[in-house]
Amino acid sequence: MVGIRKHLAVPFTLALLLIFAGDASAEQPVQQAADWEFLAAPYLSVNPDFGVVFGVGGGISKDSNTTIILNSALSTKRQKGITLRGEAGTEENIYLFTFRSWLNPADVYVESFSSTDPYATGLLQRGEFKIAALRKTEGQFEFGPEVWLDFTQGIEPKTPDGVPLDINTISRFRRGSLVLGGFRARWRTTSASRPMDGVIIDFALRAGRADGIEYTTPRLTYASDFWLSYTKPFSDRLRFYSRLWVRLQDQAPTSVRNDLGGSTTLRGVPYNRDFGRRLIATRFQLPYRFASDFTLFTDIAQVFIPPFPTWKLDLEILPFADIGAVADSDLGGWKPTRVGYGVGLRLVLPPQLVFTIDLGYSPGGSTKFYFDGGESL
Repeated sequence: MVGIRKHLAVPFTLALLLIFAGDASAEQPVQQAADWEFLAAPYLSVNPDFGVVFGVGGGISKDSNTTIILNSALSTKRQKGITLRGEAGTEENIYLFTFRSWLNPADVYVESFSSTDPYATGLLQRGEFKIAALRKTEGQFEFGPEVWLDFTQGIEPKTPDGVPLDINTISRFRRGSLVLGGFRARWRTTSASRPMDGVIIDFALRAGRADGIEYTTPRLTYASDFWLSYTKPFSDRLRFYSRLWVRLQDQAPTSVRNDLGGSTTLRGVPYNRDFGRRLIATRFQLPYRFASDFTLFTDIAQVFIPPFPTWKLDLEILPFADIGAVADSDLGGWKPTRVGYGVGLRLVLPPQLVFTIDLGYSPGGSTKFYFDGGESL
């Protein structure tokens, strides 16, 4: 190993962002082929869905083959959980993985889609484990098996006035699970963690078992995903990024059907507002790098703590727009198309370790804050 570089960044977010960071080897260049890079970020935010949120995010990367993102949070509205996702491997073999375990406050809306106010509220437990082992073949093509486990269950349902409800009367809160296995194929000409110039085409097809309270016996089922990402630079500082995500489910219990809203699907839309077995989600972003080798915050820290190490980050700002919809033949077909838009900040440790801080808004809703990492993972 040529060297090890460690970085620490701490944003405090309500309406403003303050960052402090450290670098254990400032005399080394920002980008070295064999270096491990580390970025961590405790944060504080206010979100209408989850209340005051206290969280910690972190990530590590090495070359173009390994990027691992961690995000954990705890809120005043009883949200808590952890997400670990990323990809790791060598030039020939790569592993894509996602692990999520969350307890989120969730509102439930009338399934006819006519009401804009929830008729019930509660907590939604969700656990997900997904791993794919891909082997690179000729060119930029990667292919291999994938396993996906998904479990969801609601607890403590009640009316908006606080009157307890029978959980079996709320389909979204009934226990459900998916156990699936299949294959995943990916072709790409740019990094999946920080796309700079190129295309990513990603497809997964799985089959297995669906089970839940609403089924008398487990059922055979399938699920598929299709992702298409396109990034085009206009200059060395400005580029265009777009992504399309389509997910199809067959016999999925209501509780594990696709939900629209959040940092991975549609920013600005209330969490769990719409759900169904068909999902289409697109996003468009225009990242602009307004600072390179950014050291201001550590320069300030060194005034008070002279041994405080120096580090270098790139900062990007971007407007974004997300558009999506879900559908389910059991629940009345396609729901209204939702739109979210806003502005985001990117903390980038070159070449590819990225943290995302987004403020999103959807018409008829309120501004929502998102902290995450990576781009196309």
